[in-house]
Amino acid sequence: MSIQIHIDEDRTAFRPGETIAGDVSWSLPVAPAQISLELFWTTRGKGQVDSEVVQSMQFKHPSASGEERFALKIPNGPFSFSGKLVSLLWGLRLMIHPSQEQAPSSWHIPAPAAEVRPIIHPSQAQVNLTISPTGQEINLVS
Repeated sequence: MSIQIHIDEDRTAFRPGETIAGDVSWSLPVAPAQISLELFWTTRGKGQVDSEVVQSMQFKHPSASGEERFALKIPNGPFSFSGKLVSLLWGLRLMIHPSQEQAPSSWHIPAPAAEVRPIIHPSQAQVNLTISPTGQEINLVS
């Protein structure tokens, strides 16, 4: 099984308004239900974790292996920063969502109205990014 994200020119630092472009590829034993690519940010440190998916692309009904091109516009913020108590990190993740036939029966839980829904744990690949006006993480510790 292989899940990969390749960003053009192997860049990981971007400025607001720039476009992040590249290719995603996968090779799986069976075709998944869906594949999604998400541009997101999250906080780490003390206190509550905040996160948001800023943009996403869905590749519906993919085959067991394939490759797709992507291009996403970098938003105006928030910026990547590192502080004593909290940091804000950006990432790009490719998530493989298995079909219901692929989910083990032990993942099924009862839902309202006697409906059974699987808890599906997608496989993923992730690339960490830096987004700021300079293309470098803002250091709040200094």
